[in-house]
Amino acid sequence: MKQNNRRYDSLNSLPQEQLIEELQKRVQHLSDQLEMANLVFDHIQNGALVTDSKGIITTFNRPYSEFMEVDAKEFIGRYVGDVIDNTRMHIAAKTGEPEIMVTQRIKGKDLIVQRIPIKKDGKVIAVFGQIMFKDLEDVHYLAKNLELMKSKVKLYEKELIELRKTRYSLSSIRGTRSLSLNALQSR
Repeated sequence: MKQNNRRYDSLNSLPQEQLIEELQKRVQHLSDQLEMANLVFDHIQNGALVTDSKGIITTFNRPYSEFMEVDAKEFIGRYVGDVIDNTRMHIAAKTGEPEIMVTQRIKGKDLIVQRIPIKKDGKVIAVFGQIMFKDLEDVHYLAKNLELMKSKVKLYEKELIELRKTRYSLSSIRGTRSLSLNALQSR
């Protein structure tokens, strides 16, 4: 807090014209940061939303509105339980506990979602919700590929162990030496 006071103290010492110019720069910087945050949020591919601690939707991104087939503006300011089927966003807000990689049925589809309480000074101020997978088949596909990779790793580990095994025994070395001596003596 002291650092913020120092910033404002330094502003107070500026002439009015410079003060206005400095404030305009800071407002522009904050505006640019907000625009970037909104762009990032809108590019979360499978859909995301944010509610306040009471379950009121404050932010709803484009991919989620496309999935729900609504204009995002229709949902802003509404209670999440009234517009999203089987939601637990309000519960995550009450408990303060994240719910990660859980199923939720929305519009007749089983989805994999996460709900992350956002805390400030230990108090939940918002909840971030995100669709992780729009189709359970995607999860099954990933699990299948993971199992395939695990089996390949096991196979490669076995092959590596075989390659690292000693290739020559003591008798094969002794046998080679005797042949070398015989070859030298015959010259």
